Amino acid sequence: MKIEKLYIKPLNKSFEVRHTNKMIKMALDYLSSESKMDLLSTIDDFDEQLKIQYDAARKSVDFPKNALNLTDEQAEKLDDVEFDDLTKIDTKLALMIRGMSQKEADKALSATEKNVEADSDPKKSTGAQEEH
Repeated sequence: MKIEKLYIKPLNKSFEVRHTNKMIKMALDYLSSESKMDLLSTIDDFDEQLKIQYDAARKSVDFPKNALNLTDEQAEKLDDVEFDDLTKIDTKLALMIRGMSQKEADKALSATEKNVEADSDPKKSTGAQEEH
């Protein structure tokens, strides 16, 4: 598999993305924690919700730090990035580890963002139209 490079803007640096079994396990672990975030509204126990959110926030920095062998200083910079922006970086990294090119990962993220926007737009989901 071709080794791709991921550019991380907050670090102003590109990193090689490898496809080893260890990397794939890290990516799947990260994606698993993110999928739990999608289920928060179905969990009644507030403490459990907090644990899931904390786990996702911790993994959002630990995942790229470990997968890309970042320094502590680089990881600290990522810790200061907005959570949604860091999630995009992490998801892109996970997709690339699983074999997508940077372009394919960008396209997948863009499609996901469009779907989320459409789902959250009440006009699109109810068929309501704007008044002029």
